[in-house]
Amino acid sequence: MKPFNSSIIWLIILTFTDFLNLTMRFVNGRVPGYEDWSCRMFYIFGQTFTFTSYLYVLGLTCERFIAVQFPLKMNQWCTIRRSILAVSICLVICLGQSLYVIEVYRANFFKDCVLREKYKDTWGYLYENFFQTTVLKLLPIVLLILLNILIVRRLNRAKKVQSKMTESLNKDKARQQKQINRMLTASSICLFICVMPEILYCYCNPLIEYSPFGNRSRIILINVYSVMKLYNSALNFLLYFIAASKFRSEFLSLVTCNRLGRKEQTGKSTLHNVTSVTKATSVGYSPTVS
Repeated sequence: MKPFNSSIIWLIILTFTDFLNLTMRFVNGRVPGYEDWSCRMFYIFGQTFTFTSYLYVLGLTCERFIAVQFPLKMNQWCTIRRSILAVSICLVICLGQSLYVIEVYRANFFKDCVLREKYKDTWGYLYENFFQTTVLKLLPIVLLILLNILIVRRLNRAKKVQSKMTESLNKDKARQQKQINRMLTASSICLFICVMPEILYCYCNPLIEYSPFGNRSRIILINVYSVMKLYNSALNFLLYFIAASKFRSEFLSLVTCNRLGRKEQTGKSTLHNVTSVTKATSVGYSPTVS
């Protein structure tokens, strides 16, 4: 079994984050004694897992970009320690910016967490509708799409160079290139489609008139983007699990505890590193997908 690399760390953390997000959404409001504090705790952690999921997808995409754009620097820049540090920083930032919920949210009669009336114009209007939406939702999506476009262009360029250099590797690498392109395209489209309804709602919510028709429209939009966010959390895992065979093997071995007692082969480590660098330089190899 091959040892962990930094990309596998991102994938596994992303998977468990989406799983926890789905779990929080499912049990929210269904636990006994659901009151103000439990309402706010569920809201804080639900918001934290949602935002960290966006940032983890972006972090994983940044690693892929480094792998195809700077293959010789991949092992130096993208280490397991740096991945764990980046994951922890993202979690602390998203959790810290969600602590305002303790003061400004309360549970109503229907067991929904709602803004207190005196905070609707400040935290509700300015912070949630504009700051959170722009910095933690829209900006990661824009960066994700741009990075994926650059990655796909780089892979296509490497494929053309490879076809000119040798014919024997084309059959082995053609399927891999198509697999990578499909996964990158699918992940970008999935995140864009699932999150854009919420972004549009946050920007347009102040413009919706408070009338019977406006309130019904608001409820419909909230239900739509809530369901889309759940789909995004569920599809993230499926996309990477289906497309990345290395992630499948590492994830299954971790869950079934098959990694215990594994002996690493050190005699061929130098040769393996040289071979990996050579492949990365010639064909734009991405370590997250095999």
